[in-house]
Amino acid sequence: MPNSPLDNTGGLCVLRLGKLHPGLNGFTLTSDWQLGARNLDEGLLKEEITEARSKGDRILANGDLADCIFPGDRRWSPATYHDRLAGRDDVQNELVRWGMEYLSPVADRVDMLGVGNHDVGGTKKTGFDFVAALTDGLNTRLRSKGNDHRVTYGGYAGLIEYANPVRNAEPLRIFYHHGWRKSADLSSALKYLCEAKKKLQFHNFSRQCLIVFSVIE
Repeated sequence: MPNSPLDNTGGLCVLRLGKLHPGLNGFTLTSDWQLGARNLDEGLLKEEITEARSKGDRILANGDLADCIFPGDRRWSPATYHDRLAGRDDVQNELVRWGMEYLSPVADRVDMLGVGNHDVGGTKKTGFDFVAALTDGLNTRLRSKGNDHRVTYGGYAGLIEYANPVRNAEPLRIFYHHGWRKSADLSSALKYLCEAKKKLQFHNFSRQCLIVFSVIE
């Protein structure tokens, strides 16, 4: 797992990502860009990244930044590809380059890249982990610039914990789960949420934890 401070037992990642700065801390919570899909709205995506950068937000991405539908997948057809990918033999590498174009300018603000159902499906079909490759690419870029910040690989579900700069105050905890089907997701997410509660062993979990949960058709 690339550059991941994980306490990992079972399917839940616990990411301890350091201390928040005193004062206002904003977050951009994003997912499902579906880079590579024909109907990708690049204008809207650029607006989101620009806004996050202008506000100085921490960026948490909850999976499926790329479409990752490749030949062999029942959903694949040549018509599903964005024009940028048409006729290419190196589609996976091009998706990573595409992700780098958007996230490299804000790499020092990106704290976590999660995994979604499209990412999992793509890895099963090709053996190529888009999220891991993008995480490594961003961290290589940060190292080259002498920046100590690192992007963390977040897996499919997990709990992020930011230390509170206020002495003796509770940390900020963010539970995330990508989801994949409406009928199955809630029970699955609650299972992971209960695992997080058991692992951290604190009582007023719901009051101290922000829940980020994506439900995907």
